Amino acid sequence: MLGARSEAMRGWFKAYASDHRHPMTHRTHALCIPLIVMTTLGFLNLIPGHRELFGVRLGWGEAGLALVLAFYAAHDARLAFVAAPVGALLAASTHFLPWWVLLAIALPAWVLQLAGHALWEKNKPSFATNLVQLLIGPAYFLKDWVADPATPGNPAASAPTTPGRSSEG
Repeated sequence: MLGARSEAMRGWFKAYASDHRHPMTHRTHALCIPLIVMTTLGFLNLIPGHRELFGVRLGWGEAGLALVLAFYAAHDARLAFVAAPVGALLAASTHFLPWWVLLAIALPAWVLQLAGHALWEKNKPSFATNLVQLLIGPAYFLKDWVADPATPGNPAASAPTTPGRSSEG
């Protein structure tokens, strides 16, 4: 099925969830993950070699974003569809930020992320044992915006297969 979440992605989400149980960790990650993604894209965009395409300035941040989106698309096309505009906005927001502003955002965001694990979770970040988890963190917070049709109990999973028929009698 087009857009179905891969078993690998479900497994990565399950592992990520098991390392992130405390509500404070959820709050800090919901705040810090977008900031970390934004600053990572911004640091990549500091590397020379930008090009313009249809009047839009593209750099290494957008190239990195494209690779991440390809990874997401391979495991959950719907997730990639949601992540694309979010990532594009984060990347575009960094083109005019100097390195020291990016650093001033990135350092506290990483400290708060790691503090969440030290103070509340009492465990290592997921990426300490599997670097793929660096890509799963952002996806984990976007996944709730995307229905996984194969997830039991998901309304999309139990939707009627006959066009025009409702399951609510």
